[in-house]
Formats: sequence, C-alpha cells, structure tokens
Amino acid sequence: MIEDWLSAAAAVDPDRTFLMIDGATYSFAEVDDRAARMAGGLLDFGVSGGDRVALWANNDLSTIVAIFAIWRAGAACVLVNTRLTEPEVVDQLAESAASFIVDPLGREWSVPSIHPELAGQPHRGRLHEPTSECLIVFTSGSDGRGRGVVLSWGNLDAGQAASARHLGHTSEDVWLAVLPMFHVGGAAILIRCAARRSAVLLHDRFEPEEVAAGLDQVTLASFVATQLAAVLDLDERPYDVRAVLVGGGPAGQSLLDRAYARGLGVLSTYGMTEAGSQIATSVVGEPPRRLVVPIPGASMRLVNGNEIQVRGPMVTGTYLDAPAHSDDGWFITGDLGEYADGGFRITGRTSDVIISGGENVMAGEVKEALESLDLVRAAAVVGLPDVTWGEVVAAAVELSGEVSFDELSDQLRATLAGYKIPKAWRSVESLPRTSLGKVRRQAVRNLFA
Repeated sequence: MIEDWLSAAAAVDPDRTFLMIDGATYSFAEVDDRAARMAGGLLDFGVSGGDRVALWANNDLSTIVAIFAIWRAGAACVLVNTRLTEPEVVDQLAESAASFIVDPLGREWSVPSIHPELAGQPHRGRLHEPTSECLIVFTSGSDGRGRGVVLSWGNLDAGQAASARHLGHTSEDVWLAVLPMFHVGGAAILIRCAARRSAVLLHDRFEPEEVAAGLDQVTLASFVATQLAAVLDLDERPYDVRAVLVGGGPAGQSLLDRAYARGLGVLSTYGMTEAGSQIATSVVGEPPRRLVVPIPGASMRLVNGNEIQVRGPMVTGTYLDAPAHSDDGWFITGDLGEYADGGFRITGRTSDVIISGGENVMAGEVKEALESLDLVRAAAVVGLPDVTWGEVVAAAVELSGEVSFDELSDQLRATLAGYKIPKAWRSVESLPRTSLGKVRRQAVRNLFA
C-alpha cells in the first residue's frame, strides 16, 4: 500500500514549508488541513472511491489543494488543460468518464461542477493500492490529438523515488515550478516534493524576470528549452542551482553550455506522460551533454537500429482507450535515438523522418543544424508532399537578424548533405507551440499551405 504523500509529510514534518506562492508560504500541515477539509466536502457532494474527478488545473494554491483532496476522497484526478476550448474540455470529460469537475469559475459542464472552496469535516490521509488509478493526464498532442494516459499510484510513487535517487533530492531542497500543473511535468514536481518533504516555489505563469529572480531561492528547477533560453537572454548574471532539468524535447548543446557557464547545473532530461514525466536524465555534477541515462529502475533499448523503447515501474500500462505496452512489456515511445559514450541521445520522432527522393532525412538533424547558425533563434522542420520527390524538407525559422534563405542554405551546406537542405522556407515571429513549449508540427505544416 502507498500512503498519501501529503499526509505522510504532514505527520512527520508538519511545520516544514511545502509551498511558496506569491511571497506567501504554506507548511505541510496547512496544505494537509485544507486538503482534508475539501476531501470531506467532496465526499459530502457525492464523490466516492473509484470515481474520476476532473480538475481545471491552474498553477495556484487551490489547484494543489484540490489534487490532494481528490486523492484523499479516493478518486483519480483528471488534469484539465486551462488553454482548451469548451468543446475540447467536454470531449475530455466524456473520454475520461469523469463524474465531476472542480472548476474555480463555477461554469456549467456536462458533469456536475464543484467549487474548490468546498469544505466539510476533515477527511485524513488514506492508503492506496499501487495498481489503483491516481492521475489521468492528456498528452500535449504536438503531432495530433492528445491521448489520455492513466497513471497508477505505483507508477507515480516509483517515479518520484527513482528521480530522488538520481538527483539526490532531499527535504532540504527547493524546486522551482513553472511548468503547467495540467501537464505531467508540473504535477510530477508536486508529487516529488511532497514525497521528499521539500518545498516548491510555484509560479503561476512564465515571466522570465520573475523566474530569474526565483532561481536565487532554489536548488532544483525544471524548464523547457525555450524558457531556459528566455531566462539566459535577460542578462549575464551568474546563478548557483545544483540541478536544472531541461525537457519537453531535446535542447541544443550551445544552450546547455551557456547555462552551465552561468552556474546552472543543466541536465538533459528525457521523459513522457506515459512514464509520469522523467525516465532518463544526464548525470548530476557532470558538464552538460545531450546524452541521458535511465533513472534507477528504468530501462531503455533501441530496436530496429534507432527506435527507443522503455520500461520500468514508473511506466503506465494503459491509455484510456488502449493498452500502452507492446506484447513483451516494453513501451514503444515513437522516439528515435542512438547509444554512445554510455548514454542515449534523442535524435527525433519516427514521425520526423522525411523521405525525399528515396533518401531519409531526420527533421531533428536539420533543426539542430539550423539552430546552430548565428541568426536563427529557433527552427521547426517538417516534410511536405511533393509530386517529384515524394516529400521535400521545409523549415520555419525565428530569426534574430537579417539573413536570406539562400544564405541560410549556403551555411547549412557546410554540415548537411544537399538533399537535407530545406527546399521550402518560412520566416515567423514565433513558432506555433503547445502550452509546454513543444512545436505544433501540424500548425507548422499549415504555414506552407
């Protein structure tokens, strides 16, 4: 059985700070008491063990209390992306078979709506079966519609324990959290810190200046590459943060080197919703590199030469609509990689392979080459249908200065074969991204329509 992480922390270390939000601090006991009273209210409202309760998940105190309250009531929590339209939310409520939704705005939905201020008689912590549902998170859907991932208590508990061993995460740490709570990366920080009895410095949105100031108060942080770049672009000030996890897609070596030179212990991190977030990370204390190693208990392998599969107790066995594992128990990630120098390097997605004139072109390789050029701030590379070539390589770029596409093509020829050079180009002020900073590939393709 797995004990509720918050109630366990409150019992052992009630006065220790758990949350730091907008200059206010909340101890484990304070958050536990709020969650207990809300859990009592949920039970009075009709929530029962085995239910699924959706949650409009902001980065704020009421959301965090509600997550633990839903679990305390014996239900699984379905995290709702606050950027979705109403029809999209309704679809997810139906797909997840949620019985209720906790919504601070009190709107009417297809299921009964509960306000997060609901309270009743305190309902204290409970024990959970490792196989019981804990969290349901929809993937970001950067390549299409997101899928509902069902994570058990056993998955998430194994993930937090393995992460702690890999990072050396203790109760003395403070973790800066700016990733959205409706994504697994944000929720995982909350779980890890509750389980380790450490503090979370929570930001409700990404504001580079505020986040940079917050780095002076923390020992751990999590960013996507675009967020890290925005912080570094503010000035040249030094930092002192032991471990900064950079995920949401591979980060360029030049960005990692910049951050490391400024005192940020950057770690390339490979994760996915299906693994409760983190499953492989660089080694703490080593100079930054793009190679990752599995965290304790996790395994990675390459099949068919470069297709990544993973397994471990943190990896889910199911989506809402289908099993997640292959027949031999490995999860097929859809990612591509290579193994060298004792670690795995993520090179792209299977959907990133562009077949042009019979040659395979890795979109990730072209993207990396583009982003190594001086005047290219960010790039996205996709394949477009073509009568002659089957597909052609197309690139959308964010530029930081004046440069022609012909000049970019000439610069690329120093590192890329001719058939890998983009034949179609677009310059954009900002690439279309998901709320987690991942490029929306279909939206990029639409730029060329």
